[in-house]
Amino acid sequence: MDRIRNAINARIDASLPGEEGGLAKALITGDRGGVSDEVQQAMRDSGLAHILSISGLHMMLMAGTVFWALRALLASIPALALRFPIKKWAAAASLAAALFYLAISGAALPTIRAWIMMSIVLLAVILDRPAITMRNVALAALAILIVAPESVFDPSFEMSFAAVIALVALYEAMAGRKRPELDDVSLTWRTLRFAWLAIWAAGVTTTVAGLATAPFAAYHFHRVSYYGLAANLLAAPIVGLLVMPMALLSVVAMPLHLEHVPLLVMGVGLDALVWVGETVAAWPGAISIVPSMSGTSLFLIVAGGLWLCLVHGALRQAGWAAIALGLFTAGTAPRPDLLIEREGKAMAVRGEDGLLALLPGSHKNYSAQKWLEADGDARDPALAAQSESFTCDSLGCLTALGTRRVAFLTDPAAAEEDCRSADILIAQFYAPKICAGPAVVVDRRSLRDNGAYALYLVDGSLRIETVGEVRGRRPWAVTTVAQESLGSGRPDRVRLGKK
Repeated sequence: MDRIRNAINARIDASLPGEEGGLAKALITGDRGGVSDEVQQAMRDSGLAHILSISGLHMMLMAGTVFWALRALLASIPALALRFPIKKWAAAASLAAALFYLAISGAALPTIRAWIMMSIVLLAVILDRPAITMRNVALAALAILIVAPESVFDPSFEMSFAAVIALVALYEAMAGRKRPELDDVSLTWRTLRFAWLAIWAAGVTTTVAGLATAPFAAYHFHRVSYYGLAANLLAAPIVGLLVMPMALLSVVAMPLHLEHVPLLVMGVGLDALVWVGETVAAWPGAISIVPSMSGTSLFLIVAGGLWLCLVHGALRQAGWAAIALGLFTAGTAPRPDLLIEREGKAMAVRGEDGLLALLPGSHKNYSAQKWLEADGDARDPALAAQSESFTCDSLGCLTALGTRRVAFLTDPAAAEEDCRSADILIAQFYAPKICAGPAVVVDRRSLRDNGAYALYLVDGSLRIETVGEVRGRRPWAVTTVAQESLGSGRPDRVRLGKK
């Protein structure tokens, strides 16, 4: 299978060099290495990032195209259409095509979830069962969680099933509506009505899916895209009618060496898709960086959303109260005042202006960039690292946390002096065994044992959190002396008080 994927990538490179080829490989084989960072950022800012990750949309378009084309072909042969269950045959062929797509795309977790969901829908068609039901959504989720129960904490799992649950609930609510017969059945009227329904359906589904996934995007990625509806309305026809059908046709034509023309047509669609992403991302106020949301707020919003989707009758409206309470408390999560990266290479301190100041030189650190996002700070990390909050020399840097003196040391030569004068000492090396002055000492050993640190100023005192403390004791986590003493309150080489 890996040889097949490499051969497909080589054929794509031969017909579509450059950015278009990278995008084509991302959609066919799941290889996103050829997509530039600028394009990926534009797709994220415009709300189109889901198109670059093979998931439910791509699996549905691919399997749906096979199902529709094969069923239409079989229906054109009366001898088959009148005697045999051609719909089931088409569903079985789509099931096999979906499995092949799963294999050549690299079988990433979102793709596996999409394949399971699509397989259950197609099996329902084969077994004469309703295809789009909450029961099938539950079966797909159960199948995934049996194999990988940790997926329930995966953002892609949460966002994909949130969107699917909301859309199935919408489908069930609208399925019972009566549609009046058309008074005028002329071709012009039918064409206009079909075009309007297509636009309306795309807008409604995009809005519902966007609202369902927005809380998870804000919680995990601290970003909210405001023009996702417009971007998806423009991109949906391009992806559904041009890009993915040509992708399927090019793969089918590759054994005959006829993939060049379908790939060229696919490239035209990809150019249009990138144009949509870059144009929408450039609109004023396209995104907002939002601060961290508390887990309680997310739970209330999700619980309210599930209540709206799963409960019928007058009680359904109670879900809005939980959503409103979750939104009201979303911005109340405490924000850390001092952050230390797990390897001690980056640090941030909250200044008098309420913003995080990065330690000079740490703006390229991944953790430092995520700290700003989690703080709702849209500044460039390089700008946050130019703050005057730090005074540095060749031995380290000094700053202040409220009235406390904070020393960040890179050279052991400064340890003796700062062990006497600092209230908080952070060292990239093993601090001296006798360092009695600071209330908090974080050195290489404590970072190794406890991971990253977050310090909070609460009513003039310090509250300390570490990754090791939050994670707790797990069979796959290293148990250290520092964690043992943290739980028991016993004095230890790594000092975590005074709280």
